[in-house]
Amino acid sequence: METIKFGLLLSIIPFTAIFLIITIWWALVDMSLQKITGMKRTLWTLAVILVPPFGALAYNYFAKHRETEQGYGQGFNGAELMAAAAKKE
Repeated sequence: METIKFGLLLSIIPFTAIFLIITIWWALVDMSLQKITGMKRTLWTLAVILVPPFGALAYNYFAKHRETEQGYGQGFNGAELMAAAAKKE
């Protein structure tokens, strides 16, 4: 029985570490692409780094949810980008 517990523990540790690295990386990359600046960006960065899975999930729910309601973070398709570039010229 102890062998099974030890084996399960050894297999869970690498997957947990990979999950934490991916969640931190994803949240930090997403923050760099969004229009979050100033103190909010600092607080979310600290939350993501200090409390990795919960900070990233909270960032995804609270920050991105608010930005989507305000119209930020909406992607552009190619036609919209070309039309915006044509207007600038």
